[in-house]
Amino acid sequence: MKLTKKKNAKAKTSLPGYFYLIIPLVATAAFFIPVLGFDILNWDDKGYLLENPLLKDFSIFKLVTQFWMGNYHPLTMLLFTTGFKLAGLNGMFFHLVNLVFHLLNVFLVFRFVEKLVKNNLLVAMLTALLFGIHPMHIESVAWIAELKDVLYATFFLLSLNLYLKYLDHGDKLSYGLALLFFLFSLLSKGQAVVLTPAIILLDILRKRKFSKSLIVEKLPFLALSIGFGLLALKAQQSVSALSFGVVESHDNYLYGFYNYILYFLKAVYPGQMSGIHPYGSTAAAPSFLFLYPFIFLFVSAMGIWITRKTGPLSFFGFAFFVVTISIVVKFIPVGDAMIAERYTYIPYIGLFLLISLFFSSLINHPKYKIPGTILLTLYLFSLLIPGFMYLRTFKNSESYWLNTMKTYPLYWRPHYEIALYYTDINEINQAVDHNTSAISLISPINRTELANLYYNRASLFVNKLSDFSRALNDYQKVREFDSTKKDLNFNLGYCYTKLDRSKEATFYLKRLIEDDSTNGQAYYLLSFGNSRLSQYQEAYDNLGKAIRLKPDLNDAYLQRAMVCIDYLGKQDEAIKDLLFLISQGYRPEKVYLTLAICYLETGKYRDALACCDKVINLGGNKGKALYIKALALDKMNMKTEAYSCGMAAISAGFPVDPGLLNKWKPARRL
Repeated sequence: MKLTKKKNAKAKTSLPGYFYLIIPLVATAAFFIPVLGFDILNWDDKGYLLENPLLKDFSIFKLVTQFWMGNYHPLTMLLFTTGFKLAGLNGMFFHLVNLVFHLLNVFLVFRFVEKLVKNNLLVAMLTALLFGIHPMHIESVAWIAELKDVLYATFFLLSLNLYLKYLDHGDKLSYGLALLFFLFSLLSKGQAVVLTPAIILLDILRKRKFSKSLIVEKLPFLALSIGFGLLALKAQQSVSALSFGVVESHDNYLYGFYNYILYFLKAVYPGQMSGIHPYGSTAAAPSFLFLYPFIFLFVSAMGIWITRKTGPLSFFGFAFFVVTISIVVKFIPVGDAMIAERYTYIPYIGLFLLISLFFSSLINHPKYKIPGTILLTLYLFSLLIPGFMYLRTFKNSESYWLNTMKTYPLYWRPHYEIALYYTDINEINQAVDHNTSAISLISPINRTELANLYYNRASLFVNKLSDFSRALNDYQKVREFDSTKKDLNFNLGYCYTKLDRSKEATFYLKRLIEDDSTNGQAYYLLSFGNSRLSQYQEAYDNLGKAIRLKPDLNDAYLQRAMVCIDYLGKQDEAIKDLLFLISQGYRPEKVYLTLAICYLETGKYRDALACCDKVINLGGNKGKALYIKALALDKMNMKTEAYSCGMAAISAGFPVDPGLLNKWKPARRL
């Protein structure tokens, strides 16, 4: 069943050519149409949209000079920025953009393979179909953050198609455009650097003679690959994504060979699919990793031997995969994932070509046509059914991370990420539970991430549950694993303040101020400890510093007014602070009540009455307002009215001294 060049040339069909193109396009569109109803995930999507630095301060200079999320991809960032300006956080819009680019790529794969195989549209159709619907490509299409994947692939495939046109027709314009689109591909994602060896494989396929002009022809491509390759490494270093130390250094290369075999097998059948495939998640124990370089060499030797029998197209397909996947098999470790499905988007074209050549040879052989057709149908359904089920896991962040948990139940990260999702939708107990699971699963040697997990759970205890005791325990754990964590001293001081442990609160807040004397919030919190320790003048001074450093900290004005009223007898200063807060519209029901007390103590009884009426009208503490009003009326010698207000205060739930009521109670008439 040899697939020779002669036999390939005879593989003609009576069906119109567009029929073979329509099938993969329609099948791909039908398969991916559900993504238009999918949400924006909390895994990089919001990083590219909500946290995109270009949204608030766009400039061409920043676009072309800044890294983002460990990548240098200005064209991708430009597209995200433009899309956000047009549609905001509209998930359907961004999913549609990804799908349109993917369909364009299906078309370009068809055209590329059509040029390669010549007169065998079945191979072009099957390769494009596999490219379009293979489960390993779902991540690149259904995940908004992977716009960079489908975008770089579009320019990559345009460049390959134009380079083939240049080889076949000697068209210099096609050569120039191929180089230009290669640049655009590199500006979309660094993985495009592998185009240079890919076009060298095309030279080999076309049996071009080695010459000086051939070398000169490749130099611009090579220069772009080297330059952008170094830039990509620098971008990864900018976020410490080069993950030396995730596994033993000598195992990096062994995992690289293992991943080659794993990617090869997953092209035939994907098996377990997940948003992340962490190290230590496979059946390959580290003690057996040393076997994989030999397995890789054996598979490569077998591949070369088979391709010698089946023809140069088979060799091209196998070599295309080996070359284009080489930079992401983790010889250079990037991130904490062992493999990533999105990395196969371009490399699998080579293996899909091999699979398509195999099925084409069966179907075009009279003896194997029927069993070959049945086998192809079964194979496609074996991809479509689990693929469609996996596609549904991208519907929202919950389904995405639940699938990752199901696939890798002992991996900590999905618990951490779904905890963030549950926090966003205010399912706080579930968020705490998953954060706790993440803490129990993560390795103690991963100190930085462990500190982050404790910090996030502490934030839930503080901000959502007001459980300051448990938050304090977590912040102490953060201090144990990463004492340099930003805002740690502030949070410790805050929790101790809420727990009325003023000495400990003062200790951490003073440490914070020693490091950052411009932190207005720290001075504000410190004032509470001062007051509880009867250091009223220090409290007053620290509140003054807080206000000078943070003039919009309205809580500090109110606290200073309270200190002035209750401890320092500076009612006039308190009145100034309270009137300022009223002008700001800050908590008027509370401010008017405090101002009423101040006016009462300074003899401004009518102003006190007016403030009490404001509190009642605003729906504030009616009982206390009526009580203060009664006191003011008493000072104005209006005993009957004071008695009525006192009784009303009791009815509103505020306790009033019976002695005062007796004092105000009108005498009985005889």
